Amino acid sequence: MPAKTGGSLRDVQELAGHRALTTTERYIERNRDAQRRLIRLI
Repeated sequence: MPAKTGGSLRDVQELAGHRALTTTERYIERNRDAQRRLIRLI
C-alpha cells in the first residue's frame, strides 16, 4: 500500500527484491481512490 503510506513503487520493488519494475507491478492492485488522493497531493 505505498500510495497510502507515501512510498513509491520503486521502494516496493527494492524491498521485494525484484530486478524489474514490471515484476513488482504484477502484485500491485490498482486503487482509484488512492490514485485520486495522490493527484490531490500534487
